[in-house]
Amino acid sequence: MPKSSAAERRERRLAHALAALSRDIRRELQRALGKLGLDVRVWTNLAFLHERPNSSNAELSRRLGVTPQGVHTVILRMERDGLIARHPDPNHGRISRFTLTERGQKVLIECDLVADEVEARVLEDLDAHERRALLSSVLVALRRAELPAAGSNNH
Repeated sequence: MPKSSAAERRERRLAHALAALSRDIRRELQRALGKLGLDVRVWTNLAFLHERPNSSNAELSRRLGVTPQGVHTVILRMERDGLIARHPDPNHGRISRFTLTERGQKVLIECDLVADEVEARVLEDLDAHERRALLSSVLVALRRAELPAAGSNNH
């Protein structure tokens, strides 16, 4: 049965292709990290805290795209497993800040190696130049997507 023109247009849509690729990579990462007793949310938080030590619960939740209550469970698990340490915010008594522990840094390296393997498997049909070009293009688009919309009042 031939595809409809709407289905063909969807296949050519970058947004659909990127969403499908992201979903497939996330599924493979979840499977591979699960063998280590970890998950994508833990890896994402570890990577964020490596880039931005002393982040708050709210900052972590924004990074994951969930509510602060939603990230709370992950934070408690990471604390219990000795991956992160909690510190009081020096300027606000009700805010906690989080940093990676030495164990958290080691686990992040393990997660990154798993991610390298998953990406290599998913992108094995692309040569090194094509992989770099793909990453570069996606990063340019991400930076553009983070800018306020034209005509908006966001500065």
